[in-house]
Amino acid sequence: MLSLQDPAFVGVAGVTSTIIYVQDVVNTQLGGGFKDTITFSQGGTLFQTGSPVIGKTVAQVEFFFKRVGSPTGTMSFKAVTYDEDGSGTINHTWTPANTDMSTYSTSGEWIKNSDTGNTYTVQAQDVICPYCTNASGGASDYILIQGTSAATANQCWTEANTIEGWNKVCHDSAGIKLYSAPT
Repeated sequence: MLSLQDPAFVGVAGVTSTIIYVQDVVNTQLGGGFKDTITFSQGGTLFQTGSPVIGKTVAQVEFFFKRVGSPTGTMSFKAVTYDEDGSGTINHTWTPANTDMSTYSTSGEWIKNSDTGNTYTVQAQDVICPYCTNASGGASDYILIQGTSAATANQCWTEANTIEGWNKVCHDSAGIKLYSAPT
């Protein structure tokens, strides 16, 4: 595991946080993008039985987003129990430092939560995902989640909308970083 001295994460120079999991290749668009809740309401990484992330306590979540056009909406990050019918239980919520999707970069940027005291222990079948229930956009106005087409064993991309439920795509992986609480 890597240890980082990251003042932006902890707010105090010299405090160490640990990366629990990182997938930082962000060369592929995943899903249809946040433009309305019917098309896409959540999508992230499903941690299946056997993943080394299971049982780890997460204090900070970071995803890579790219804005196209002028979408609006408010983003949050959630841990949701994966359920084939799409009715997964929300187990935990983190609030990103920047929730306003209209201000995300058009060239792409990592967005993370700033409240490091808000922790959650990852369980098998948890999807850690960006979540938006008020996205407004269209064919040329949306927020992309970037990632890669190379998945990791026992972890894969999954997405959901309000009509079709979950769609598991185990050959893709979201750009995501998970951190422990600072020590």
